[in-house]
Amino acid sequence: MNLVIGFLWRRVGRSGDRPRTRGSAPLCATLTLGVMGWAGDRPVPPMVELARTAAPEFFADAILRLVHGGKIPPRDLQVELLEDAFAAASGAKEPIRLIGLPGIPPDTREIYRSKAGELGLDALSLQSRILREMVTLDRPKARAMFERIARPKLEPRPCAEALIADASPYYEAAALMAQSTFTDREKESELHVQFLSAVLAGARSPNELAAYAHALPSVALSNAQWRLLVAGIAAKLETIPADYRPFAMSLDAMQSELATLMDLARANQLGADELAQAFRQYLVHQLKAPRCGPDLALGLDQIGWLRPPLSEEETAPDKRNESYTIDRVYFANGDAKSIGDSLMRLRAANRPGAFSDFLRDFAAWQPDGSEIDVFHQKSTIVRALLEITRPGEDRDRALKLCIAFLQSSQAERANPAEWLWEAGAMADMAGADRPKLIAAFEASASVSLSLYAKLGYFGSSSGTSK
Repeated sequence: MNLVIGFLWRRVGRSGDRPRTRGSAPLCATLTLGVMGWAGDRPVPPMVELARTAAPEFFADAILRLVHGGKIPPRDLQVELLEDAFAAASGAKEPIRLIGLPGIPPDTREIYRSKAGELGLDALSLQSRILREMVTLDRPKARAMFERIARPKLEPRPCAEALIADASPYYEAAALMAQSTFTDREKESELHVQFLSAVLAGARSPNELAAYAHALPSVALSNAQWRLLVAGIAAKLETIPADYRPFAMSLDAMQSELATLMDLARANQLGADELAQAFRQYLVHQLKAPRCGPDLALGLDQIGWLRPPLSEEETAPDKRNESYTIDRVYFANGDAKSIGDSLMRLRAANRPGAFSDFLRDFAAWQPDGSEIDVFHQKSTIVRALLEITRPGEDRDRALKLCIAFLQSSQAERANPAEWLWEAGAMADMAGADRPKLIAAFEASASVSLSLYAKLGYFGSSSGTSK
């Protein structure tokens, strides 16, 4: 089944560049409503009305793209729609982005969920992106909206889970609020510094510290303010609860950000020694605590400024707990393995009717697992067909299969981000037929396919890829 795995990973990833489709409402009716749509006495672009019929995360993402791309000129309408998008984003299926741990097999739900997370369609990522746009339009309103974001509460996840949560968009948004939404008078009273201190006080996970340290330099601060916040980071390093996986996954970024802060601290006498000592204590505390398996690469020897270097005793955990578990690896056995073997034979086949025979087997195939497991397995095969079929009748049938499969899948509404990731992967696999496939997406009965094609997410149907 290396062939199937190869098909999966030949796809070029896109982070946050694509949105989703939905439903089976006739597109002509939707567009008619769009033309007639009004907000007060202002005409609403048809694409906005089309987006309103899509999943909440697709609507929010579409509004962001339209506003950022200058497709909604009236400023007051931009503000209104961004508020609508902010409210809709809270209904996203994923509240926060999840990142897969190293070593997860490629043909698994866990890896697809992690890849879909890169699209930034979780509630926290969407709301952070919306605030970045709102700051350019209405700073007080952006600040008030930030207060409505659900603060991430990152408790340690069970060792059996293969994903960790990423709260970095929250800290990026907080730094933006501190820099851009406090008035000069408020900054003279150091209210923005108090705000940043309160944000840090709520951090519960090691990777939150790394995100905070990364965001902080984007805020203009005096030396005295830096001294206060650096002291806050040092104190938090000494008290943050142990959680091996977020610690290990964020360590490289953490030490890099702290090295930058250390340089700043030394240059301005801001307590560099205290910060270095706190970081060393942080490392020992995290490394000695009970640890979920497997051990992850840390690169402790690359931290040249750590004095003294950590001893072997200081890095050995008191206890090792179980590793993560993968419930299902696709194409490993049974009918799924058989369809994969048939796919490999199809690629080598040079006889009339081979493609038709395979399509019959594909139509009869019922993969094991939940609906989303079935969706990803069938998507893998559809992507493979788009890659291996040559121009001609079989190629046209593969393109039609792609459209029919995507617009009929329940994953469009049940798991929007994963559905969109697969749609984008199929567009990537279409190669020279990408423009033809995108044109079919745009004309599709699927609201989400049509919406994202119109937004240019998949590339251009005129032949110019994004």
